[in-house]
Amino acid sequence: MEINLPQSFQRNDTSPVKKISVTEHSLASNEATRPVASEERIQTLDMIRGFALLGILLMNILGFGIDGSVFSSVITGMQNNADFRTLQAIGVMFDGTMRGLFSMLFGAGMILFTLNKYQIPGGIPVVEYYYRRLLWLVLFGVINAYIALVW
Repeated sequence: MEINLPQSFQRNDTSPVKKISVTEHSLASNEATRPVASEERIQTLDMIRGFALLGILLMNILGFGIDGSVFSSVITGMQNNADFRTLQAIGVMFDGTMRGLFSMLFGAGMILFTLNKYQIPGGIPVVEYYYRRLLWLVLFGVINAYIALVW
């Protein structure tokens, strides 16, 4: 069986349409759902994602270590001490920047996720993979919020 890739997967030159040979065994084992191998990963994207995670950790580490009432005393107190300068530097350099960077990387990851899934005739649609992944992420987020905010 052969699968013709959609127009978005084709190159813009005059080469013929790329065809993928799929055996019945690979359809049965759902070859399209396997995790990305380490040699197929985009190393630069992984490094930027790690940098963004470390920045988010830096944003949140103060909240992990001290009580929330300390923030108001630092903000309303003397503005020439090291605590105020540190809080100010983290707010200016990391607060929105790392959250925005991580959000863009999430979007890029979702685009790469959908582009790497091929529509196999008779198989699960790519949209279903997308919504399954989003549902799992929402579930993990709700569990994380419950643990972090309620306990």
